[in-house]
Amino acid sequence: MKKIFLLLLTLLVTAINAFASDKELSAAQFLYILRDGIARNHGSSYAILDGYMEHIRRGADEPIEYPLFMGIIITPERIMTQIIVNEDEGYFVSQTKENNLIPMHKNLPSGSSKLEQSGLDPADLSMNFIYYDLVEELPKAKVKMLDCRVFLLKNPKKNELVKIYVAEKFFFTLKAEFFNELTDYQANKATRTIEISSFKKQNELYYVEEFNIYGPGWRTIVSFEEAEVNTYDPTKNKLIFRQLKK
Repeated sequence: MKKIFLLLLTLLVTAINAFASDKELSAAQFLYILRDGIARNHGSSYAILDGYMEHIRRGADEPIEYPLFMGIIITPERIMTQIIVNEDEGYFVSQTKENNLIPMHKNLPSGSSKLEQSGLDPADLSMNFIYYDLVEELPKAKVKMLDCRVFLLKNPKKNELVKIYVAEKFFFTLKAEFFNELTDYQANKATRTIEISSFKKQNELYYVEEFNIYGPGWRTIVSFEEAEVNTYDPTKNKLIFRQLKK
């Protein structure tokens, strides 16, 4: 079977039809493949993504734009993502249930994080929320004309809930809605939503070219204009991650 991988933000590698079956997987089986199964069974890959994020807020005179870099290494053991904003704010995120976040920059004054100002969380970009605890599986839905299985997950460290829409055939998260509390979920009042807009193919690998994160009164567009995506060989000492420049 030809393996075509989808590289997500950070992100997450998935394979088209790699786990196709006539029998529908249980929620636990499906989530295992989404979280761990693909990378563990199909080797290593990397992505070097350069672009920008543009934040638009209702009532603001003009949008705010910052350069954005993401470096991703996916191996059977782990997924490591580096995020650098404006060359002076950086994070390493290890994609696991524990959501290991390591800032590269010195302590930022409260309210000065460009990611926070843009409504973003490093864990959102690295898709760590897929490791949250399963609450229940919800009825299927369509996103981008694709059939999706829908799961309600809970942040193990707080009351936050996230509703994820995963392409059933591709094990690819297309949309995620976040809710601060159960009452917000019951009222369908998401605090923010992540939605994939487009992706491209390079070296038989797909990567996300653009996605949107939005909430009440604001929207942030993340777009990658330059990309290098390929299989990863640790013996070749390929430079994936960068240093802060400021």
